[in-house]
Amino acid sequence: MLSIRLARVGRVNLPSYRIVVQEKTSAPVSRALEIIGSFDPKSEPAKVDVSKERLDHWLKAGAQPTLSLAELLIKQDLLKVEQAPEVLHERKRREAAKKRQSDKRAWKDQVAKDIKARNEAKQKAQAKPEPPKQENKEPEPEKK
Repeated sequence: MLSIRLARVGRVNLPSYRIVVQEKTSAPVSRALEIIGSFDPKSEPAKVDVSKERLDHWLKAGAQPTLSLAELLIKQDLLKVEQAPEVLHERKRREAAKKRQSDKRAWKDQVAKDIKARNEAKQKAQAKPEPPKQENKEPEPEKK
C-alpha cells in the first residue's frame, strides 16, 4: 500500500521535510517513488509547497496520507476532510479524550472540596466548646 508522508531532511535544529510517496512498509529515509512537495515548519507561517496535480494523481491511485500530513494539507486547503476519513476519527478520539480529562479534573476538584468540608466539620466537632460567658447579674429576689 502506498502512503504519502513526510520525510525529514535538513540539519540539526533546522528541520525541513519532503512530502513523498512511498510504500507504507519502507523506511521514511529510503528511496521514494516520487517527491511531490516540501514543508518548512521553521518559517513564519509554516511554508507548504505541494504539486496539487501530483497529489490528486496519487490520491486517485490509492495512496493514503499520514495523519500528520493530512492535517497539514487540510489546513492549507489542499485536501478535503472527506479524502482522509481517519482524520475525522482521530479528531473525535482527541475530543473524547479532552472531555474525559476535563470530567476527571472536575471530579477530582469535587472530591477535594468534599474532603475539605468534612475536615472542617470534624475540626468544629472536636473543638472544645467555649464556656458561656457569665454576666454579673444581680440575683433575682425569690418569689413567695
